[in-house]
Amino acid sequence: MTKEINTTRFGKLSFPTDYVIRFRDGIIGFPDLKEYVFIESTTMPLVLWLQSTEDASVAFPLVEPQLFRKDYTYSLNHADDAMISIKPESKLKAFLIMTIPASVEHMSVNLRAPVIVNMTESTAGQIILQDKTLALRENVFKEFQNAMDSLAHFELSDSEEPKWSAHNWKEDARRQHGGSVPMTV
Repeated sequence: MTKEINTTRFGKLSFPTDYVIRFRDGIIGFPDLKEYVFIESTTMPLVLWLQSTEDASVAFPLVEPQLFRKDYTYSLNHADDAMISIKPESKLKAFLIMTIPASVEHMSVNLRAPVIVNMTESTAGQIILQDKTLALRENVFKEFQNAMDSLAHFELSDSEEPKWSAHNWKEDARRQHGGSVPMTV
């Protein structure tokens, strides 16, 4: 089954309903929005957008934490495990929400509240980590710029519009884990 949304940021998008990721408790500040889909563009690498399927105007830019901290780790407690429906066979993926202000030199990520996706169960949650050494607003402009510069295939001219599509994160999970990731519909 396919669902369609007309987003304010990416225009009209169609995606299979099994691409939907469910947040039991929503995202911090958006507790009533429970269903999201990943949006990607081949012309805008490194950033994956988390688009609400319930509110066309809500989308969060996500990045992988290892882009900025190779040693980034997180620890989940029993409440977190229950929120994300973690089982022994669950495959998890962590993302950081990026803030991109008008002055991009001040872009930052929240290291203390990652979004953890349970790829096996199509569930996710934003976790509040207790590690006080992790910044709520870590400036990442230089690291992000360096990462973008290192991508030889990234060449977007000023006249070229990014092409957006729903991201098949389930296919990524299958490839990463040798085709063995059980998926729910």
